[in-house]
Amino acid sequence: MSLLAKLLSSESKGQRALAVAFVFTLVVTGAYCYESVLAIMASQEHLRPSHASEAAACASRYTSVLNKTKIALLIELRPERTLIPILLHYMATVPEDWPFMLMHSAEVVPLLNRSSAVKKYITSGKLTAMQLPETIKLKDRQDVSYFLTQNSTWHLLPEPAEHIFFFQLDAMICSNSEQSVDDYLHFDYIGAPWPHAPQLRGGNGGFSMRRKSRLLRCLRHRTWHRGEDSEDVFYSYCLSSFPDAVMPSFNQQKEFAIERVDSPRYLGLHKPAGGVKVATHLDFCPEAAMLFRA
Repeated sequence: MSLLAKLLSSESKGQRALAVAFVFTLVVTGAYCYESVLAIMASQEHLRPSHASEAAACASRYTSVLNKTKIALLIELRPERTLIPILLHYMATVPEDWPFMLMHSAEVVPLLNRSSAVKKYITSGKLTAMQLPETIKLKDRQDVSYFLTQNSTWHLLPEPAEHIFFFQLDAMICSNSEQSVDDYLHFDYIGAPWPHAPQLRGGNGGFSMRRKSRLLRCLRHRTWHRGEDSEDVFYSYCLSSFPDAVMPSFNQQKEFAIERVDSPRYLGLHKPAGGVKVATHLDFCPEAAMLFRA
């Protein structure tokens, strides 16, 4: 009989309570409190009722540790087979105080319901899954740019979210990086640089850090129109036009992410193009093999 089974069948109220707390933490928080509870169970020959409280406190800390001024955002309406693995990789790599939000379509719901890991994150409050109306179609870049340049889109984020780590399924965060997304919170916007426009501060939007208040300020002054450059170009120009803008240098951009400009040090990579070859980065970022052909 396992230790957990012995505790559940124990005549001791304290041991049964600890076992219940153990099950609760696994169901609600996944692996977050697993080691904490196991340590309590393994270190005590005679368990006390206070141990149950300690285990429950760990579960409580899981939700209280979330910093609501931050939000990691994925918008994906297609039921891609890589959606769940990539989402879970980001959730495991980004600092634990980041809440996550997935805006999805009805087609994605079966994927979410099938994943026990995703369901645990939703139950715990770590992940918010928001089904968008069927009227919202994101069939191409123009549709995506339109959606991301509407005030109403950014107001879908829970208050008081300000710092937005925006990522798409053609971008990968590298767990071997010595950097963290938290290192870039002070920027209004940062993404991988464009070699054809090195003077343009901002960068590719598919793996980017943004400040909600600054995006909304842009939208108060300018309107994106279909046929224009993509939303990331729109925001890069708009945000840079303000005298108090906090925008990155070219070198800071390529230390944040790479796409068309190579760098030995970076946090993530958007789908490589130009002279950047995936094969040369697999030692540092093996996760990239999930997405890109070497």
